[in-house]
Amino acid sequence: MVDLLEVHVDELEWLWRQRHAALRSKEYDFRALVQLDERIAAHVDALVLAGEEAWALLRSRLVEAEDAYAAFGAAHVLLLLEDAAVARQTLELSAGLEGAAWEGFRLALRYAPPERHVDVLKGLVAGASERHAIAALEALAFHGQPDPGGRLLELLGAAKSDVRRAAWGTVSVLPLRWLEAPGQALFRQRLAQRFPTALADASSEVRDAARWAAAWARQPWLLSSLRTLARAPASPDHVSGLKLLGVLGVLG
Repeated sequence: MVDLLEVHVDELEWLWRQRHAALRSKEYDFRALVQLDERIAAHVDALVLAGEEAWALLRSRLVEAEDAYAAFGAAHVLLLLEDAAVARQTLELSAGLEGAAWEGFRLALRYAPPERHVDVLKGLVAGASERHAIAALEALAFHGQPDPGGRLLELLGAAKSDVRRAAWGTVSVLPLRWLEAPGQALFRQRLAQRFPTALADASSEVRDAARWAAAWARQPWLLSSLRTLARAPASPDHVSGLKLLGVLGVLG
């Protein structure tokens, strides 16, 4: 039984890698992508139905994960389970993840069923761990339930650059109907005040995330700033600025 479960887990990890590549590959059309998703779903269903023996294996794989796909594959299945205790254990196990493995877990948290974990997510927002807080904020925003508090604004200035980058990334998934609502005028004002600091950040990833957030939040100064970068090939942000101009359809 354990050997069969390991086959499911290994195959699932490989399929997630394939899916990531497929989204950017000319060799995959829509039909092929659907077939890939069906294969993924079959392995996920098998692991969900297998019970505690499978869950123990998944917890072990999550702890030992060395890359994003291994962490995502294990955490994604665990967070699909209806057992609240399993979800709590999964969150506890994630505390030891670093680097790419943490990014995989963060993505799994985003795609977890929100109605099943909303209370847990809100608890993480208010918790002491900044990286868990921003992961929860991103998940809530992704599902159209942004947290109305000031934690996101606070985390834009976090000491760790990966938290700052993730915080600006979360701004980019805030629902526009929420972001542009009359009741969020103060949030928009406070957000706008934080862009200058972010654009001067020592981390290029933070600067890039802030510019994408500025595009999403429709900051009026952005196009002028990007055109300045386009005319400055020596700038470390020249290429990323050109890419964003291209995405916005105003290159040239």
